[in-house]
Amino acid sequence: MEGLSGQERKLATVLFADLVGSTGLASDQDPERVRARLERFYEAMASEIESAGGTVEKFAGDAVMAAFGAPASLEDHAERALHAALAMRRRLREVFGEELELRIGVNTGEVVAGRPREGSSFVSGDVVNVAARLEQAASPGEVLVGERTVAAVRGAFEFADHQTVEAKGKPEGIDCRLLLRALSLMRPRGVAGLQAAFVGRERELALLQESYGRAVAEGVPRLVTILGDAGVGKTRLVRELWQWLAQQEPQPLQRTGRCLPYGQIAYWALGEVLKE
Repeated sequence: MEGLSGQERKLATVLFADLVGSTGLASDQDPERVRARLERFYEAMASEIESAGGTVEKFAGDAVMAAFGAPASLEDHAERALHAALAMRRRLREVFGEELELRIGVNTGEVVAGRPREGSSFVSGDVVNVAARLEQAASPGEVLVGERTVAAVRGAFEFADHQTVEAKGKPEGIDCRLLLRALSLMRPRGVAGLQAAFVGRERELALLQESYGRAVAEGVPRLVTILGDAGVGKTRLVRELWQWLAQQEPQPLQRTGRCLPYGQIAYWALGEVLKE
């Protein structure tokens, strides 16, 4: 919904990251060297954020704020933000080794988004404040994630147990979880708790089952490509095959790899299969 001022309400995910260890570093080094190192930090973090489809909201000293799903809408903004958080942590290690660490907070909710302008914020709302509080509560090297973000990415990431952190202005605290790692499991879709009927794809399922049977009988791998417009049921078809395979004797080893909808990693899906 867009207002007369050009602002609009959006569901988005906000990421706050703070560089731990830079204050001590700055006190012991020449200001120009410190500035050059901070520029390397800015460039590296901006590259990972933008590769994941996010927008750098601002850099402030040794901290960065980014938005996913605003100003440009993204269906998977929460997932992109968490992939970006993990990538930022890896990239920092590549650039600075073990010398510096990030603490990161990620939160999802409704924001008011305006047009990006140099030197000014373009997203606002309580979701921004909560993301900042999560970042402040995180220990060096940790990524704390709000529960709404956790719910939005269910099945795609592994988290630690629920915890509540104290936060200024939040008497009841903030519910969150520690991000552990990305997963490559097939993510659930639809409304939880409801069993959907499988209708109209029996022929395609039979072809997949036949291909599996031939691969087993011949001892030769087979490649099957499923093509179709968005929403026609490709994921549901594969899920039905997955359930059928789980009932076979002997049960085959099943592994899944997913391609991200962004980035330039050609073999991401194969890499996920190997990591599993």
